[in-house]
Amino acid sequence: PKCHPNTRKAVLVEIMNWIILTLTRVQWVLWLNGAAGAGKSAIARSIVDLCIQRNIPIARFFFFRTDSTRNTIKPLVATLIHQLIRSMPDLEPIIIPRIKSDPLIFTKSLKTQFEFLIFGPLRELK
Repeated sequence: PKCHPNTRKAVLVEIMNWIILTLTRVQWVLWLNGAAGAGKSAIARSIVDLCIQRNIPIARFFFFRTDSTRNTIKPLVATLIHQLIRSMPDLEPIIIPRIKSDPLIFTKSLKTQFEFLIFGPLRELK
């Protein structure tokens, strides 16, 4: 589901403003959380659509409690990397050698994975 065009307009504007400002800052991750049924997924899908319409590179991961492939943090970084490389191909020659140099990187802490495979390469590309 996505937001009705006039629903949660202020929330969508606030998040899009954060995204646009983030392009020139160091903050790269927005973690949307809230109570079940609050509309997080609808908001997130609407934001993804807005970013795609504006050619803003975006990677996303939707957690879902009853889906065993999306109710764990384990595939998060690999999923985001896949999407980032698809939307920003110049990242591939930066990220792939990093994975090859440390084949066990996906068993390390989430912080280490993000720094080594996402934040570091994005800074290098910038």
